This record gives sequence, C-alpha cells and structure tokens, in this order.
Amino acid sequence: MTAKQRDSSKKPRTRHVFVWVLVLMTVAGLWIADRGISPAGPKDSAWVKKTSTFSRNLVVNGHNIRLLEIGSGEPVLLLHGWADSTYTWRQLISRLKNRFRLVAFDWPGFGFSDKCNMPLSYFELAAVAASVMDALSVRSAFVVGNSMGGAAALQLAADYPERVKALALLDPAAGMNESDGPWIKRIVLAPASGRISTFLMGRLAFKIGLESAVFRDDLVSDKVVEEMYLPLMSRGGRSAMVKQLNEIMERPVTMNVIRRVSAPTLLIWGARDAWVPLDCAKRLSSWLKGSILKIIPNCGHLPQWEAPDETAGAIKGFFSRFQGPAGTGSAAERL
Repeated sequence: MTAKQRDSSKKPRTRHVFVWVLVLMTVAGLWIADRGISPAGPKDSAWVKKTSTFSRNLVVNGHNIRLLEIGSGEPVLLLHGWADSTYTWRQLISRLKNRFRLVAFDWPGFGFSDKCNMPLSYFELAAVAASVMDALSVRSAFVVGNSMGGAAALQLAADYPERVKALALLDPAAGMNESDGPWIKRIVLAPASGRISTFLMGRLAFKIGLESAVFRDDLVSDKVVEEMYLPLMSRGGRSAMVKQLNEIMERPVTMNVIRRVSAPTLLIWGARDAWVPLDCAKRLSSWLKGSILKIIPNCGHLPQWEAPDETAGAIKGFFSRFQGPAGTGSAAERL
C-alpha cells in the first residue's frame, strides 16, 4: 500500500471520530443545560421574589430555614412534602390568608433552607415544626400537611398533642405498604442507582417524576418545573433530596404513632393518587378514629394545586368547627 493510499484510508476514520466527538459534545451540552451546572440561590427564584415582603430566615434546632408568614386570624402551619417547598402552597395561600395567619416554611434540606448533611427523621421533623411555633410564640395551631409533611404533621400531633388544634392532611405519606408508592421511588432508592440518579437528574427527569404525581399533566408547566427544580441546583440539594427519601421510606410514621393522635383530623385525598394510593387513605382512616375522609375525583397527589378551590373550602369548613375568636395575626398581603 502506497503512502497516498494509507492517507486516504485514514480520512474516513478521522471523519467518523469527528462525528462521534461532535455527537458526544452535543449530548453532554444538552445534559449540562438540562441539569444545570451553576448553584441556584433565592435570587433565581420567581417565587422567592414574589413572597419577599412576608418572608424571613429563622434559625431553629441548628437549621437556617426560609419562612413565610401572611394573613390574620388563628395560626395555620403549612408543611410541604418531599422534593417540594413553600411554592406548593401558592394557590392555598391566596384562598386562606383572609381567614388565617398562615405560617409556611421550607423543611431543612428543601427549598432555600439549609441543606442537611444528614436526613431528618419524622421525630426530628416534628421537633423542627414545634420549634418554629416556639420561635413565633404560637402555643397551638391548626396544621395542614401534604405527603411527607402530612406524615410529619401526624408525628407532631402524637408527640406534641397540646400544640395541634386540628389536622388537615392532604395525601399524607402514611398508611403505606412496602409496595405502595411511585416507580420513581424504586429508582432513587435502588442501592446501585441512587447516587447515579441523583447526579444525572435534570429538568426533564424531574418533570417526568412530577407528572407521575398529578392526574393532569398539563398542570406541570415549564414555569412550575423550573421553580420546583431550582432548589435541587443549590449546593447539596440533590443529595439532601435522596437522603431524605431513604430516611422516610425506611422509617415511616408507624401505626402506633398514628393511633396516639387525638387531634380532630380531616383527610383529603386525590382519587387518582399514584404516589400514595387510595387504599392507604382507607387504612389510615381506620387508624385515626373519628377522622373524616374527603376524596377528590380526578385529582392526584397534590390537591393543594390540582384542586385548590375544593381543598381550601374543605379546610376552612373543617377548621371553622374548632375556631375561637379571630386572632390578630399579621396584616394580609396580596399575592
């Protein structure tokens, strides 16, 4: 083979290598853009900017948390779920603030509160909620919780019964069997794939997971995905999310804890919840003697923004049974 022939045989290989390098660079670029490579902070969040007039930072139990306080009347504590933040209450706040003094905060490890090196047990989450009440001089309150926040509300009511006037639990992560829960749970919790999935998770994967939590996919807009995904881009955000899921799945709120709850309880459940199925609602209702179960049709795991009118109406109607004279609270703000 002549030197000229050898040179000509190399050119196709060189072109192939160039094409593959270009493809890999394109894929890597798309992945980096989807995942986000720079840490996000409160300044990047439209929700933080919108709520800045009634937000503050508070140090409780060694954690720096972001807290919202708005409205007037008797206090209502709003406890969000896993991989979520105060943003989940955006539609309920506007519907409840004229009746109640609303207190919502990002759990440690989520939103724009401190990210934890170690996850918090339900006992510790309940202690954080009680300490928030102490810091705000709230002796007792109504408590609303969704998903993980609903289970934490049960722990709070069991451990601090004098602090909870009544509970409204929206698809709480309680009463579950080992097989219950979304497919995404199995991926994130798998020993080999947990760390990999944490590292690789981008907006698209997050959106797919969020769509599995709701009944109507059209509610998962790009705006919603961007706002909910931002905290995962903060330092330690992805790691805190996976560690906390491991904790609450391995050590859930038990039946014995739930049966210690004496506070009047309203269970609000999406009939099409794929994350915590309706069977869990019926099981939990049997453990909470005297509880009321309200099922919302065509609704998934997040009734606070899938069916806000019906959810807010049910909460107001239930809490009104136990309300005393209107409290003072802070001045209501417009969202």
